[in-house]
Amino acid sequence: MPSTDYIDDPRIRDDEYVYRRVGSAEWSWIEGRPSSAGFHDSSDRTPMSVGVHSLLIEAGLTPRSLLAAYPQCGLVRFTAGQARRLGLAVTALPRVDGEPAHGWVVGKKKQSIRRHLARQSEIVVLPPRSE
Repeated sequence: MPSTDYIDDPRIRDDEYVYRRVGSAEWSWIEGRPSSAGFHDSSDRTPMSVGVHSLLIEAGLTPRSLLAAYPQCGLVRFTAGQARRLGLAVTALPRVDGEPAHGWVVGKKKQSIRRHLARQSEIVVLPPRSE
């Protein structure tokens, strides 16, 4: 995979929501929120994927549309500003083919940062409970 420089995008305002899919295995059912395990970078070594609210609207989509191909997931949201205050960058570049609202949260996500994102995220859609 080619190296890509992910640079914070000031066009994504601090008060804009970004949405993160979280699977039921990454959910703390006792605490009623996502666990920090839901806020890692991707296994392909790209930054953490999110959906960007303004890009969803621009594409005529809703946040729930981010779950269409992921029935095992729920959806949480936090603001770009919350991520930036943790030292992370938020960008929609590079674009991802077929995903018009795709964005990235870039930077080192040590345990304390992942825990903070998990605790500060707002629940949009609960994941289905796996038994």
